[in-house]
Amino acid sequence: MTPRNNSTESIRRLTPGKHLSFLYQSADEHRSFVTFFLKDGLVCNEKVIYINAGNASGVILNYLRDDGVDVDRYLESGQLRILEADRVYLRKNTVDPIKALTFMRFRMEQALDEGYSGLRVTSEMDWALRGLPGSQRLFEYETGVTELVRRGKLLTMCQYNRDLCSSVLLLYVIATHPTVAIGTKVSENPFYLAPPGFLGQDNPERVLRYCLDSLLGMPQKDYLQQETLDAVNDA
Repeated sequence: MTPRNNSTESIRRLTPGKHLSFLYQSADEHRSFVTFFLKDGLVCNEKVIYINAGNASGVILNYLRDDGVDVDRYLESGQLRILEADRVYLRKNTVDPIKALTFMRFRMEQALDEGYSGLRVTSEMDWALRGLPGSQRLFEYETGVTELVRRGKLLTMCQYNRDLCSSVLLLYVIATHPTVAIGTKVSENPFYLAPPGFLGQDNPERVLRYCLDSLLGMPQKDYLQQETLDAVNDA
């Protein structure tokens, strides 16, 4: 199964230096987008790491197998790795952004030393919803990743299930990712690093709907108060 709406070309334009969030709702959206994202990295001679927190590793490998990818060959060569989220993000059962960023930097340098063109990482972000100590530092991590990808041969995609996340969380996800994929549509993010006044509106559901519809190119409705629109236009 391949992504719809010509999104295969959008994924092919995702090169090292990009940090995107993937906001999805259905299992089909997840399978379609993740399959092509991983496959494209393998074809481009990137080292590919999948960090799982909700889906079993076998589910992800079967995405690729069902699409005709010789998974065993990539696993044996080390080009494809699947790791548990706790191993990357937690230290003594506490969320540790510095550990995660160090992991990303080390793996990127290792991939280049091994002759790959770069490192491609995608992570299920369900671990951030478990209420573990340090979870409030999630966006410290997201901001750090954006800075890291700008300096090296690294492409990262953070996966957020919209049905599991609050509107407030999704607003901050959008604000901290320069590129956003919704379902199978990839967009450069006009709301990246939106000002605090925009994020602090009393009706986050309305703000979220405005952001999502803008990214999808849908006609705008009166989702925001005028002072919010002024703040966005002035940013």
